[in-house]
Amino acid sequence: RSRGLGDVYKRQVLPYIGPSTAKKIVAKFGAHTLNVISETPDKLCELKGITPQKAAAISNEFRRMYGVREVVAWMAKLWLSAQMAVTAYRAFGPATVEALKKNPYMLCGEPLNLKFSQVDGIAAQLQVGQGSDLRIAAGLLYALRHNANNGHTCLPADKLIESTARFIRVEPDAVKAGLQSLLEHDEMRACTFDGTKYIYLPDLLSAEQDIAARLGELATFPTESPKTLESDIRVLELTQGFEYAPLQREAIRLALSSRVMVLTGGPGTGKTTTVVNLAALMAAEGKRVLVVDMDQQANTTYMLTQHKKAENFYKGHGLVNMFMNFDLGGMDLAPYIHPTNVEGVHIIPSTAQTPRAVHQLDLLADEYKMKNYTFLIHCLATVSYTHLRAHETSLHLV
Repeated sequence: RSRGLGDVYKRQVLPYIGPSTAKKIVAKFGAHTLNVISETPDKLCELKGITPQKAAAISNEFRRMYGVREVVAWMAKLWLSAQMAVTAYRAFGPATVEALKKNPYMLCGEPLNLKFSQVDGIAAQLQVGQGSDLRIAAGLLYALRHNANNGHTCLPADKLIESTARFIRVEPDAVKAGLQSLLEHDEMRACTFDGTKYIYLPDLLSAEQDIAARLGELATFPTESPKTLESDIRVLELTQGFEYAPLQREAIRLALSSRVMVLTGGPGTGKTTTVVNLAALMAAEGKRVLVVDMDQQANTTYMLTQHKKAENFYKGHGLVNMFMNFDLGGMDLAPYIHPTNVEGVHIIPSTAQTPRAVHQLDLLADEYKMKNYTFLIHCLATVSYTHLRAHETSLHLV
C-alpha cells in the first residue's frame, strides 16, 4: 500500500504533495497512511508545511480519486454497471457506498431512477425488511414519480395509499403512516381541493402553483374577440371538408377571444387539429404565428409541412438543437424557425428528442416576446409542467 502511494505521489496527482513530502508521510504513518489521508487528515498537520486547509484539500482529492473505484467495485457485486456507479458517485459523493448500504432505495430516485423491483432485490440482499420504513417511503415516492411520468402532478391521498399498499404488498395502515412521515419531512406535500386531499412531489406542486400564477397574470391582459369569428370558423370547415366537434369549436372560440388558453386531453382528443386550425385562423387575421411543436410524434409538424420524416428533414434544425445551442447573450434563432404550408404561420419543428427540451420553454418565450409573435405551443400529452414566461406575448398553450 505504501509503495502504491509513493507511485501516486511521483505522478503528483494530489495537491501540495511532491515526492519529498510523500516520503515523509509514508515514513510517519506507514501502513496506516491511506486511512490517515482518507479518515483523519488532520493528522497530516503534524508534518511541517501542511496546514489544516491543505490537509483537507489532500483528503478530498484522494477520496474523490479512490472513492469512484470503491463504488464501482461495490455496485458490481449488485450487477450494476460502472457507468451507474460513476453517476451515483457524482450525485452522492465519497459516502456513496455507506449511503446506499443504509438506504438502497435511493437508487429509485435521481439520478439513476432504477425500477422499484430491481432495487427491491438489492435491498433484500442488504437485509432490508419488506415492512421497513425505508421501503414504504420508497414505494410511495416511486408511485408518485411513475404517475408524474404519465402526466399526473398529484394523486388523491386515499388512492396513493391504496395503490402503493397493493404495489409493495404492505398493509394500508403502514403505508398511511409512511405517508405522514414523508409529509412531516417535506418529501411530499398535500393540498385539499373540494374536500379531497391530494399528494404532490414538492417540485411539481411548486411548478403547478407557478404556472397558475403566470396564467392568471396573462389572463388579465385585455382581449377583443374577432368580429367575424363564427363565419371564419365556418369558412375553415368548408375549406377543409369537415365539421368540427362542438368542443373543438369551443376551443377555437376560446383561444381567439382570450389572452391565454390551456387545452388538455389524452391522445386522439383533437389537440393537434385544433392547434393547426387556430394557427390558420390567426394568420388570416394578419397575426404572425409561431407554432412550437413539443410533441415527439411530430404530428403538428407533419400537418403544417407535410414532411412525414421530420427527424431527417429538420435534422440539426429542430427544437432540441435550438436549446443545445442557446446562448443567453443572444443568438440567431432563424435557422430553427421554418415556413409552413399556411401563409403567415411558422414552426419550430419537433423530433424524437423533443422531450429533452420541454423545460427550456421559458428561454424561448423571453427571447421572442419583443418580436410580437403569437405562440401556439403543442406539448406532449404527458407533460406534467412547463414554465411559461411570456408576459408581453399572446401565448396559447395547447
